[in-house]
Amino acid sequence: GKWLFAHNGTIHGFSNLKDQIRAQAWWETAPRGHTDSETLFHFFLGKMAENDIDPSGEAPIPIPQLAQTLKAGVDWIHQAVTREGERPPTLNFLLTNGKVFLGNRHGRELWFATQKLFCADKETCKEPNKFCMLPTRPGTLVNHLIVASEKIGDEDRWEEVPEDTLVTLDENFHFRLF
Repeated sequence: GKWLFAHNGTIHGFSNLKDQIRAQAWWETAPRGHTDSETLFHFFLGKMAENDIDPSGEAPIPIPQLAQTLKAGVDWIHQAVTREGERPPTLNFLLTNGKVFLGNRHGRELWFATQKLFCADKETCKEPNKFCMLPTRPGTLVNHLIVASEKIGDEDRWEEVPEDTLVTLDENFHFRLF
């Protein structure tokens, strides 16, 4: 479908858990790979389908419902790994269908920036509302979002994503943490 998924982490004990996780997954076609990342992506697609969220990414996506679904999925994986006696999983991931964007932190650092300390392009920037140049977000509306595993560059005001939190952005550039 329309989804793009990137996972920065590890499901420890995956070889012992993959059948349990794959039983919960949504597969439009047979899996091509055998990684924890591919399985995790299809696991989340399965959870979306269970919660009446279109796993193809074509239909409108209610971000609060999707955030709740993904958080429940992360919790399910975490509990399954813990029951196996393995180290807790690291489940940092990004998910987007081009209209909504979600970034999850679980088990390792994750950072985001919506505000700038300075901008080399400020004078030529076509954006009429330079919300990004304010010291703090004036509300939920932003004009950019950067999510990274570590702070990069010195132009942005980096904020740490709290553990077990999702960073979200809708197609109208409304930013929220769940």
